[in-house]
Amino acid sequence: MELFSDELNRETMVCPNCGRVLNRRDIHERTVETMIGEITLRRPYFYCENCKKGFHPLDDALILSDTVKQWDMQEAGASVAAELPYNKAQEIFEELTGLSMSDHAMHDIVGDLCEARAHTTRRGEGER
Repeated sequence: MELFSDELNRETMVCPNCGRVLNRRDIHERTVETMIGEITLRRPYFYCENCKKGFHPLDDALILSDTVKQWDMQEAGASVAAELPYNKAQEIFEELTGLSMSDHAMHDIVGDLCEARAHTTRRGEGER
């Protein structure tokens, strides 16, 4: 986390929506799940009264997923689910990694990836 010490100690930020300078409001905890296990982060929180939106700049700096299960887990789960029925993929994933991911979560992740890929493909076709 030394690489991100500026983000961890940040006292102000510029609102990405309206450009106002925001002061840190609080420190929020968030627990995420990765292929190396659970990690609990304590990160600064900023709120823009003008836009009525809150921000955790460290989440963006770390490129965190909005979900608890992070990108590495999502990718691994999707790889297994692409080859097997979801319930079997869930069992194999847990056997191989020692981590849990429900068959429902795998289904959602595969659906999200397919949707993102379709959106990217459509956008790419429109640029020709």
